[in-house]
Amino acid sequence: MSGQCCSFIFAFTKEKVKKGLVEYNKEKPFFISRNEDGYCPNLNRHSRQCTIW
Repeated sequence: MSGQCCSFIFAFTKEKVKKGLVEYNKEKPFFISRNEDGYCPNLNRHSRQCTIW
């Protein structure tokens, strides 16, 4: 899988969140959100590529 960071747990900067380009966890502000499969919603499941970086 190319999007290795899509399985990591990390926080975004306030600037990234304010730009509205990333989905973050509403229960843990600034931390990356996760889909049911455990991966970031920015991972394209067909191409296995990150859609924001």
